[in-house]
Amino acid sequence: MGAKEFERPFSMRGLTTKLKTPHGSMFITINFWEGQIKEVFVVVSKPGSEVRACAEALGRVISLALQKGVPAEDIAETLENIKTEEVVWNKSQDGKSFTVSSIPDAIAKAIRFCLSLKHSPDTLLHPSKPQKENEKKNNSKNKSDKEVQSEAEKENNPQNKKAKFSGELGICPECHSSSVVFQEGCYTCMNCGYTKCS
Repeated sequence: MGAKEFERPFSMRGLTTKLKTPHGSMFITINFWEGQIKEVFVVVSKPGSEVRACAEALGRVISLALQKGVPAEDIAETLENIKTEEVVWNKSQDGKSFTVSSIPDAIAKAIRFCLSLKHSPDTLLHPSKPQKENEKKNNSKNKSDKEVQSEAEKENNPQNKKAKFSGELGICPECHSSSVVFQEGCYTCMNCGYTKCS
């Protein structure tokens, strides 16, 4: 591609986006260098799971492609609308609803969001929100990768979740499989046997 070899600097400025996916909450950290997206880190699901490993691998491959000169827009276009059985609704910063249908789709949406901000770094660092919310957002942006990872682990840990099922999603809070069925007035996971009755 003829792109200059990227040498990672000591620190880079970025944005972490939290999106709901069919596999639970996902944290996507996108780092910029000289106005371009150069790194993507993805944390989802519980540590040691296949889902988490695949998401991390996808982030690494995307980062490598970006550092070799592949345009972020092309990556987003390639990943966008890859679908699974479930669809999860999210709300954007401006309150608009949108769906996420897979981990690649969530990454594409986070990349597109960052691309829409890249020409105004002040917006990236200081979103136009009331002061209290702005302080809260800035605190979350200053978290280290380990803190973001720890937050994702807590959020995706079944013991820390309220035992609930979404009829449209059918995701088990215990084993995170999509094997939940509604039978005899209860939600039951056909994979691990977890049950919750209304």
